[in-house]
Amino acid sequence: MLRENWRELVMSLVMLEGALLLMMIFFTLVTGPTEADSLDVAALQVEGGKALFMVFGCIAGSMMFGGMSTPRLRLSVLMTPASTLEKYAARWMTYVIVYAVSFVVLFVLADILNFVIFSVVLRQADFVIPFLGTLRPECYELFHWGLYGGMYLIFTSIFALGSLLWPKKSLLKTFFALAVIMLVYWMIGYWASTMAPEAAIGGGYILEDRNITADGINKAWFTIGLILSIIIYVLSYYRFKESEIIDRW
Repeated sequence: MLRENWRELVMSLVMLEGALLLMMIFFTLVTGPTEADSLDVAALQVEGGKALFMVFGCIAGSMMFGGMSTPRLRLSVLMTPASTLEKYAARWMTYVIVYAVSFVVLFVLADILNFVIFSVVLRQADFVIPFLGTLRPECYELFHWGLYGGMYLIFTSIFALGSLLWPKKSLLKTFFALAVIMLVYWMIGYWASTMAPEAAIGGGYILEDRNITADGINKAWFTIGLILSIIIYVLSYYRFKESEIIDRW
């Protein structure tokens, strides 16, 4: 699979690196960081990186089974000398695990290039460009790794399932279907809140429990995301297996 799509994957990584570098250059130019606020600008770049991580994660998920959009490509996938589970696992590893690792590497590379551009090439002496590794510890405490990790697992699995349901233009169709589902869910929740007594609305007291730590909340979010993503991936695997049997005939 990698040998067949290596050009597309390399171009995707180049586009990702370009987006990360442009994001960092933009924040640096707009804020013009000095020694007093350089770490705050670096924290802002991390927030932008988290947003791009989610966006490109959804794009990667929609590309997971995009190679089955035409009869010729579908035949190439079906004739690959491997079991259904092996083909599914290879695509999952490439577009979920390898993507996450590649994003971290490219993010660090973009940070280094941003430092070189403003410190060496443009010679902006007034700009103080810190490496992201010099961020204060509280910046990492507020990283919300569990929330973003859980959301990444859920949305990637949803877009992977969408790439099987809609081989053509799966990104747009999955996004539209997800938006409709979330809108309907919000409307039902709003309607239910109007029907319930005012005293029954709330529940924020749960978060007031001092025994609940930030690390515990992160673990809870990540666990929920992991469980839901496993369920969705199982559904997408059986959909992939079923589509293989149907397309053979």
